[in-house]
Parts: sequence; structure tokens; C-alpha cells
Amino acid sequence: MTRNPTKCTSISTTTIREISVIRSKPLFKLQGLRFSTTGVEKSHVYNLVGWIDNLHSAPDQKFHMLNRYIIPRLYYGLQSTTIPDNILGEMDGIVRTAVKCILHLSGHTGSQFIHANIRDGGLGVTQFRYQIPFVLMRRIDRLRALDNIFDGLLKRRSELDVLNRVSRLSANGPP
Repeated sequence: MTRNPTKCTSISTTTIREISVIRSKPLFKLQGLRFSTTGVEKSHVYNLVGWIDNLHSAPDQKFHMLNRYIIPRLYYGLQSTTIPDNILGEMDGIVRTAVKCILHLSGHTGSQFIHANIRDGGLGVTQFRYQIPFVLMRRIDRLRALDNIFDGLLKRRSELDVLNRVSRLSANGPP
């Protein structure tokens, strides 16, 4: 294994007639991250559809990867009491678009088919808008039942606002 000089440097400085010129090396990828003169360009969830579409795999393999690896990672990152409900709805839309793109479904395919359980004839994709607040409410209820100190803390005004917010988000319950 040898060193690759193009991956070791991204900016080279040369002097042309006493004028310092900075030339940038081209963009390169290493272990899924893109490196350039501006630094590391991390991929984000908004380009999920394009990233999955560019994979050279069968549609069922792409769907399995989305459902098994990507969605649980998003699921973990969205479990915060400060997350607004419009972000959860936006995440559902991004995941639905990715599923339709992967499985070559019509744009008119209903979200009920995507989010319905497999035993009911759907695809079984998690719906963040209802599932995340339900999980948070379950955790808070368990902590309140097990710990009197936590229950006492929730009766303070600032913590009560958080509890009310999560209970409003989970008003519809699980899907």
C-alpha cells in the first residue's frame, strides 16, 4: 500500500513572479466523505434519494438497506423533545420519496401503502410523525412510574411545557 499524494494535500501554493497563487486540487472521495479545499462535505438527509438512486444494486437490496440501516439511524437522531413536528413530517416525505424512487412506484402511490404493516399488505416503513412522539411519551411515562424524583421534576413549569409538547405531538398515538 502506497501513499496517494492527491489525497494528502488539497491546496498547493506556488509563487509566480512574486505573486502567491493558491491552486486547489480536485475534489476526491474517501470512505464515503468528499474532501475539497473547503473541507469535508458530509452528506445529509436531503440528498438521500439521489444517493440511494446512484447505488448499483437491485431495488429490493436498496429498500432493505433503507429500511434496515438508514431509517433506524434517522430514528435514533430524531428522538429529541425539541424536534418540531414539521421536521418529522418532512422526514416522512423524504423517506416516502426515496421508497417510491427505489421501488419504481408511481408518484401517486398512497402513503398508506408505504407505512402500513407488512402483514396488512404494506411495506412497513416507519412513520416518524407518529412514532417518534409516541416513543418519547412512553419513555417519559416509564420514568415517571419508576422514579419519584423525575416525576417531581416534571411538575416544574419548564419541564411541564416539554411534557405538554410531547403529549400534543403524540395525541394521534401510534400509527
